[in-house]
Amino acid sequence: MVTVEIKKTRERAIQNRHPWIFSGAVHRADGNGSFAQVVQADKQNVAWGLYNPKSQIRVRVIDFTPMPSNPERVIAERIRDAASMRREFLPAGTDAFRLINGEGDGLPGVIADIYGDVMVVSTTCEGWEREREKLLFPALKKAWGVRAVYLKDNVDIRSIEGLSSRDKWLSSFTVPMPIDIHESGLTYRVHLLEGQKTGFFLDQRVNRVTFAGMAHGLDILNAFCYTGAFSVAALKAGAQHVTNVDSSLPALDLAKDNHRINGIDETGYTLIRENAFEYLRYLYKNGKKFDAIILDPPGLCKSQSQVDKASRAYKDVNMQAMKLLRPGGLLMTFSCSGNISPTLFRQIIFGAAKDVGVQARILAQLGADWDHPISIYCPESEYLKGLLLRLS
Repeated sequence: MVTVEIKKTRERAIQNRHPWIFSGAVHRADGNGSFAQVVQADKQNVAWGLYNPKSQIRVRVIDFTPMPSNPERVIAERIRDAASMRREFLPAGTDAFRLINGEGDGLPGVIADIYGDVMVVSTTCEGWEREREKLLFPALKKAWGVRAVYLKDNVDIRSIEGLSSRDKWLSSFTVPMPIDIHESGLTYRVHLLEGQKTGFFLDQRVNRVTFAGMAHGLDILNAFCYTGAFSVAALKAGAQHVTNVDSSLPALDLAKDNHRINGIDETGYTLIRENAFEYLRYLYKNGKKFDAIILDPPGLCKSQSQVDKASRAYKDVNMQAMKLLRPGGLLMTFSCSGNISPTLFRQIIFGAAKDVGVQARILAQLGADWDHPISIYCPESEYLKGLLLRLS
């Protein structure tokens, strides 16, 4: 075990129960191991968690108590609690959801998603790297019985944390890809091994339902459409037409499958392989207008140093979208960049509306669905934020 002593001048974050202890807050670290006992300058034990000497986040705190003799019991209890909540609230007709959401479920550095009878797991901390085979995977399998488990380590943040990127099946049984999942009574085809994140944007479930409820009769642009989930939900709710734009051919192939398996005629949608940032300008130059637009671009801000550049990109793409909307049009716009705060995102959208010269009313402030809980002590974990606007 490692003993991490916090600088006296940096103890406030611990006292506020923030689960990340940064390298700049560490006075000294002694010992070896996956787990760290965190002590204040007065040597009082205040927290424990997973340790990573290579990361800016040296300790990801699991609990603000002295290190227990059996941390595996605490970890198993957190997983059972998370599973119990999902069983209680998971809506009928849905078999794909997030089982463990890192800090929000008291297990920072752990993501576990369920896709039918397959679990996809990703960890982003060296401490978990050493302990997951023994402490994490058995507890996950016990809490939610699945046929197969896939370890998806090929995620950007692992390289930032100094970890290798490798994917593999953890179960003897492997599942041919793609697979079909069900959400709110609809069917989506997902490629877990090659898709973005763990294969599907599970966090947008509630926002797909919200948008579908307003989509009847509308001509819609779905920019950065990925595999077309927003389009499918809107068209099944009676949308007139959806233009889907994405730069990924494999994603668009799955989008075509998703429309087909949900019984949507090809006349109801268009799939366009283009860079969405550039294509919005093309549409404006050609006088195209829409009743509603969905903007869900990829993460544009990997670190704090990129905030200014990313803010300009978010502002620009939202300005282009606003120019394409008819009077009274709807804009559902998102940022999935954790370094862009909800307040900053709202300021960016304000600036875009002001520069385009449109009136914009916020109909709803959006985020990830309830199975992506956020720790109240860790606002940085609120990565997905969005606004539903009506322009005039």
